[in-house]
Amino acid sequence: MSNNKQAGFTLIEVLVASVILFATITLVSDMFRGAFISSERANRHVTISGIMPIALKQIQAALRHQSKNAEHNLSGSNVFGE
Repeated sequence: MSNNKQAGFTLIEVLVASVILFATITLVSDMFRGAFISSERANRHVTISGIMPIALKQIQAALRHQSKNAEHNLSGSNVFGE
């Protein structure tokens, strides 16, 4: 009798390893996507927080100017940030 053992992996072992690999890749990519979305939200909040004092000062100045002119209608447009 001869020993005919072949070195290598069975199909089941390759499939199990593939499932583990793809599950890990999916998990890491979902974590990265979540971190990216959180970073974008935080960036927007920081931008808005920086713009708000400027916007409030412009609104206050417009109201003071309007009250000095004794007009009651306020209209106009401003662009803040982007």
